Amino acid sequence: MNEEPGIPTPIPRGPLWLSLLAPPVVVTLVMLLICLSGVPREFLIPVPAILFFPLLSFLYVFNGAVGKRYKGTSLLVLGWFYFLGQVIVCFTVWVGSCVIVS
Repeated sequence: MNEEPGIPTPIPRGPLWLSLLAPPVVVTLVMLLICLSGVPREFLIPVPAILFFPLLSFLYVFNGAVGKRYKGTSLLVLGWFYFLGQVIVCFTVWVGSCVIVS
């Protein structure tokens, strides 16, 4: 007879929510600091390139959280789509901030 699969390992919610919420919050805070501090608007342009490296560190946190349940190709695909989704969200926040400022 077929055996029933066991209960899947739970994903720790703290690191998961940290990795999902932190990049957009960081982009928003950086844009607010630049806009409210009176710095020239040219400093808005390199923000996505600078925030690329913290995004990679949060990808590491995300893979650590999700890696407790998923392995192999599933983890690779989840990591890739996490990265792609965060880039889209952060870029949207950045473009929206640039439009509001100008």
